[in-house]
Amino acid sequence: LGISMNTSTSTSTSINVNDKQRKNDKDNDNDKRLKKHPPPQRRTFTFTVQNDISSFLNYAIIGMPKTGTTSIMNLLSKYTLPLDNKERCDLVVNDIPLLVNDLYQLQQQQQQLQSSLPLPLPLPLQTGIKCPQDISTKTSLQNYASYFPNTKLIIGLRHPIRWFESFYNFRVRNLYHMLSTDKLIGRCISGSHGVCAGRANISDFLYMLNKTTSMPMPMPMPMPMPMPIRSMSLPTMLLPKNIIDDHHLDNNGDGVGVGGGSSSSSTSSGSRISSTTSSHVTISNATTNEEYQHEQITYMNTKQQSSGDVVSGNVGKVFVYVIEQLEDEQLQSIFIKDLFHFLGINNGVKIIHGNHDTDKHSIPTTVPHVSTAGVLDHIPGIKERTRNNMINICDAEHEQIRSVLLEKSRKASMWIRHYFLKSADVHVSSRDYVESKLEEWMNDVCL
Repeated sequence: LGISMNTSTSTSTSINVNDKQRKNDKDNDNDKRLKKHPPPQRRTFTFTVQNDISSFLNYAIIGMPKTGTTSIMNLLSKYTLPLDNKERCDLVVNDIPLLVNDLYQLQQQQQQLQSSLPLPLPLPLQTGIKCPQDISTKTSLQNYASYFPNTKLIIGLRHPIRWFESFYNFRVRNLYHMLSTDKLIGRCISGSHGVCAGRANISDFLYMLNKTTSMPMPMPMPMPMPMPIRSMSLPTMLLPKNIIDDHHLDNNGDGVGVGGGSSSSSTSSGSRISSTTSSHVTISNATTNEEYQHEQITYMNTKQQSSGDVVSGNVGKVFVYVIEQLEDEQLQSIFIKDLFHFLGINNGVKIIHGNHDTDKHSIPTTVPHVSTAGVLDHIPGIKERTRNNMINICDAEHEQIRSVLLEKSRKASMWIRHYFLKSADVHVSSRDYVESKLEEWMNDVCL
């Protein structure tokens, strides 16, 4: 398999014994207890990759949760060989040997399948896994870069406010006892069951993929209204042109002193801009609030090198979609066609109970919805009880979490549209539609 592994065991508990203070009868009791309940064994191992294993895994659906990832995997399972019909998050816990072993067995099954068919398959079938936790776990992303750099990554997106509501209610439907939303505004804590505002830092997760050097920045302030320049403090910033025009920034008695020695220059409209040793002012030509915020992000990116938390090396190409594409009947066929093209499933081969069908029309035009919520709804009373505990994110009691999520939503919206989607390694179907949906992230879904 290309992996050598050394395995050892170690006890996770230790017993300190003072023979002089312990009585013989207590010794016997402890001996009996240890024989009946020995200390748990902790399995530890180290492994070394000896050969190239990158070809073992062709694609991975790595997130986000509650963006139709199960429906996508269900669709692809008819045309590829997914490792399991369940989530495989081996890379999260760094269990490369187990994943590689199972992928190797899958390849062996593929060879057996091809030999059993009356006609050989035109191309080797794609192998894949699904783990929505991968996108938010740097260990997973680093493992993709280190061991599976050619694996194509599929990432679903959803408005962070709606994502939180769906994920929270998903847990409720499956009988998790959930904390109140005001306790979930930061990182995930004990009792959050993986649902928290911290997991809505979508732009930060995507940045870890190292597809752009532009860092996600905190949401800029809205564009200021025109006002006398003398009333403003001037840290390093962008100033809208409508504020600069008809005002002077200098150190004489007619303008505003900015401190230290300064030199002034004139704009085309006659306004003068002062550069000082302690401050710097740049004119913005933005005419809308979003243009102004975009220029702020661009400006700050020129002032700060991209030394953020990114993977070392490169991960494979990325296919991004928004959940609305799976819900729009007119876009579904286009989405499937583009996804299949991205994965290299262009031959229309469909696996049907050990046989294959080369019908040119076998590529589907819809993505059947697969629900994973309410697995115990068949038990009397469960469905009614869980539905009573579900939340409506627009209710007043959830204003705090919604405010936090909206800030993350706006930050992600701008960075994804203006930077991430412009990478040559990032692919998207129906780009205009996707960008329009991402633009909606600038707004509160409840207003």
